Amino acid sequence: MGTEEQIRQAYVEVKVLESYAEEIRTRLQVVLTTTTELQTTRTAIEELAKTAEGTPLLVNLGGGVYGMAKLADRSKILIDVGTGVVVEKTVDGSLEIINKRLEELDKARASLESQLSNILVRLDKSRGRLSELSTATKETSSRR
Repeated sequence: MGTEEQIRQAYVEVKVLESYAEEIRTRLQVVLTTTTELQTTRTAIEELAKTAEGTPLLVNLGGGVYGMAKLADRSKILIDVGTGVVVEKTVDGSLEIINKRLEELDKARASLESQLSNILVRLDKSRGRLSELSTATKETSSRR
């Protein structure tokens, strides 16, 4: 295989690895954002369990819109368990579900960080190879 072809191949490899690294970074950011949201939710549930029934609450309706409500039953939480299915759980039951989700997210984060680290090592080697090939080609051209 000629040097030009090796350069082309190394360049393509660098681009593919860069793309893959960016995809992993994006997925990692989603995991981190979801983790933060669940940690906030866990704290809110813990605080809600300490709040007296009948206490006025400011409820986030989404899109920066809030409504007033009163806490009717602090012992029951409605939680989405997937595919739009909402079930009633106790505070402890809902915290258990959230903690399991946080554990799964932590495993996903660790896996993604490991994958990203491996890709970055390969990317660094590929960039080095591309640089060496380019330098060798320039030196060969300047000798002619």
